[in-house]
Amino acid sequence: MTKPWDAKTEPIQALFNRVEEGRLFDTTITEEEYVRNTKNIICKNPGFQDAFKNWEAKPTADKTWANLQTHFRAEDKAHRSYSALNAQTTPGTYPG
Repeated sequence: MTKPWDAKTEPIQALFNRVEEGRLFDTTITEEEYVRNTKNIICKNPGFQDAFKNWEAKPTADKTWANLQTHFRAEDKAHRSYSALNAQTTPGTYPG
């Protein structure tokens, strides 16, 4: 993967797409390595610390590529929703 992922400007699916494209060119890397490498990229971005802790608490057998995508996609969606709500709210007021 040549382009770094920036959680502020790109949805997490962009990262997953780049990883999957890379998998097409390097078939020697195992799924476990892809999961670990992708997790490390995600965790360098702020806002994913709790999701990272929850991921680490999972049994090893559950730490698959599909589960990683589901787990962190849900966190990315929640983070983006919260960020959008914060951007729309004037300090000292409540939305709605």
